Amino acid sequence: MQSSELVRILPAVIGDDFPDVVAAAQQGSEAAFSALWRDAHPDLLRYLRVAAPDAADDVAGEVWVQVCRGLRGFRGDERAWRSWLFTIARRRAIDEGRRRSRHPVAPLGDVPHGREAPGR
Repeated sequence: MQSSELVRILPAVIGDDFPDVVAAAQQGSEAAFSALWRDAHPDLLRYLRVAAPDAADDVAGEVWVQVCRGLRGFRGDERAWRSWLFTIARRRAIDEGRRRSRHPVAPLGDVPHGREAPGR
């Protein structure tokens, strides 16, 4: 690699257009919401694959549902947006961990003989 080549180490950000994009998304623009999603979703999934490895896609879906519900009330810049998004993700990952601890699932092969649920 030559010294004049740039190495991109941070994901793409919306940048100066962020206030306009988020305002349009808050007004219902699907294109603007898509821009927010395209920008943040890959990073969100990477985070959730660590925070909730067995349910990253499901938790990500829950995060975006909550974002849709709360987007009109969001105020802030792009940094605040990412903080808000990842705070939601963290809370949904914690909720998923709690749910799984209350309702553990074991493969049928791990259930001792005679302890299977009765057939219908």
